[in-house]
Amino acid sequence: MRIDQLEVFGDSQLIIRQIHDQYKVRNPKVVPLYQRARSLMNQFLQVQVNHVPRSENDKADALAKLAASLTLPDEEEIQITIGECHLLASALDCFDETEEMNVIFVFEIEEETDCRQLLIEYIQYSILPTDPKKRVDVKR
Repeated sequence: MRIDQLEVFGDSQLIIRQIHDQYKVRNPKVVPLYQRARSLMNQFLQVQVNHVPRSENDKADALAKLAASLTLPDEEEIQITIGECHLLASALDCFDETEEMNVIFVFEIEEETDCRQLLIEYIQYSILPTDPKKRVDVKR
C-alpha cells in the first residue's frame, strides 16, 4: 500500500509557517528537524500542513504530553501508533479507502531509565528486563 497524500495538523503556528517557508528556521537545533521533515514530505505526491489552535487540539495535546513523558536510552527511536476504531461504522465508511493514523516519533537524549519504558518494551516487543526484580514488576 502506497500513501500518496498526507494531511498534517499542528498547533505550533511558528513551525507550520516554517514548513510553509513563510518564516526562516533560525534555531540551529531545529534546522536538522526541519530538513528531515522536508525530506519526508518529498516522499508524498501531496502534503497539506494545517494549523490547529491549541484550544481545539485536546487529543493531540494529550499525545504530545505522553511523548514528552517517555524516556528513551541512547537516543533510541520509538514509534507509537494510535488508531481509532468505530464498532458501528456508517455505510459510507465501508467505501472509504482512506486510513487515518496518528504517529508520534520521540527522540530523548537523557539516559535515565523510566519504569514505563520497560512496560512499553514488554507490551510491544515481548522483551523483559534482565534484572529479576524488574522482570517480576513488569509481569504484574
